[in-house]
Amino acid sequence: MTAPGFYKFLFLMTILIQFLLLPLQAFAIPLNIGGFFSTGISDANTNNPILMANQIEEKTNYVADTLFGLQIDTEVSMDTRFSVQLIAKERDNSFDLEAEWLFVSHQLSNNSSLRAGRLRIPLFLMSETIWVGQSYDWVRPPLEVYSLTVGLTQYNGVSYLYSHNVGDTYFEFFNDAYVEFELFTGQSKGSYELLGLSGKLDTKEMYGGQFNFRTDNLDIRISTFQLRFQLIVPPILDRPASAQIYVLGAHYSASKWGVMSEYGYMDGSSPGSNTDGLYVSVYVAMDQWVPIMTYAVSNTESGTLETKYKGESITLGVRYDFSESLSCKVQVFNGELFDGVSLLVQAPPAGFDDTVTMYSMSLSLIF
Repeated sequence: MTAPGFYKFLFLMTILIQFLLLPLQAFAIPLNIGGFFSTGISDANTNNPILMANQIEEKTNYVADTLFGLQIDTEVSMDTRFSVQLIAKERDNSFDLEAEWLFVSHQLSNNSSLRAGRLRIPLFLMSETIWVGQSYDWVRPPLEVYSLTVGLTQYNGVSYLYSHNVGDTYFEFFNDAYVEFELFTGQSKGSYELLGLSGKLDTKEMYGGQFNFRTDNLDIRISTFQLRFQLIVPPILDRPASAQIYVLGAHYSASKWGVMSEYGYMDGSSPGSNTDGLYVSVYVAMDQWVPIMTYAVSNTESGTLETKYKGESITLGVRYDFSESLSCKVQVFNGELFDGVSLLVQAPPAGFDDTVTMYSMSLSLIF
């Protein structure tokens, strides 16, 4: 779908959502409605798509970073609420409306809650707001780490969440600290591009958990994600597989600067491959301007394909905030993409230049 086609779709979808909300408004059910929108332009000096989830190559791409989201929250009772997040994003050359999450949450106690429905996989520091471009300083989160799930961001199942404010302790550093612990299980389906072929993941079982520690300046997350799935790449592959993903992330922010880093490791015990990725981002806050630099590495070893891949990149960017709800971001990615196959880059053809430069600009809005 072309960019004009997307905006026409966006207009029609907005009217449809307003129509669907009429019954709730008629019964005076309290609603909290918000939304977000991002659009961008990207170009790269290669004919080989280098970002698996975005398919960016040597042709100006107007839709890879374009999406629209709408979130609706309502209280069913004092202890129960309902939440839905709808996403319209380019997939397989079309913009399909999908419920990224749709769940009921029940407060079990002051510190714990149970959620059931379609939920976000709580794996990365930016998992909760991964589609909300206004919530981070990159054009897109570093895919050396965020591509480990091959675009799988949500599941259908249940989760148990426990949170606690530590309060005053003997150690001043932990005063007013916040800890969170979550366990989840369910199933999901996803699609991806690998080696120029369209594949699907149909999970039979998934479970995991995350631990989050936060203070005013520091955010640390440790998470794990285990799954068994059917790996389908018609017509050559249809077999069971399994994987374990582990992620460690930290974000420290001071008044004028900050540093964020995440390390992820995927052990594909079947079909026999493993991938790890790391990024470190440093940014400086200068009123409305936020310059940011990111260094990232990625490594993949595949026993099945008998290949090894290693790459590294540096991304320089800057964000400008017009207001608290509107920002523009520009970044330049320069990467050394060596021979091999990974979740980040497709198999390069003969004579492929392993040095890739990509230019991206985006506009992000929340409302």
